[in-house]
Amino acid sequence: MEENKYENRNAELLAYLHNNAEMGKDNLLELNGIVKDAAVRNCIEHQILEYKSVYDQTERKLEILGLEPRGDCFAKLMSKMMINAKTLLDKSNERAAEMIIQGSTMGIIDIVKKLKEYVDCDDDIKNIGYKLLYVEQKSIDEMKHFL
Repeated sequence: MEENKYENRNAELLAYLHNNAEMGKDNLLELNGIVKDAAVRNCIEHQILEYKSVYDQTERKLEILGLEPRGDCFAKLMSKMMINAKTLLDKSNERAAEMIIQGSTMGIIDIVKKLKEYVDCDDDIKNIGYKLLYVEQKSIDEMKHFL
């Protein structure tokens, strides 16, 4: 029974990290379709690859556990609508950078809380969480240049 609880907690943390990486990747893809500046687009495209790396890692681990990754379609739709609404009148580099920084800041807060909540999970899975934290912080640092 105890082993099963441990496996469930690993699966929960992994699913959370998978969804978080997917949301970051998808939001950046959406924003990249709106931004016109080549330097900003190049930076966003690099960040997309970073999120995709974490996403792929979590997907492989979920498959090993025999679990289907499940995204939140409603959250994806709401996020896409929010990005389009926030950039409707302002498609500037500064606006894009601000949105990315805000999103990554919220991501960092959520990931730190989740890692504290799931401190008993497998180190490999927690390390993916720490990698995602690094990706979020790096994203903030890169976008500061466009403010």
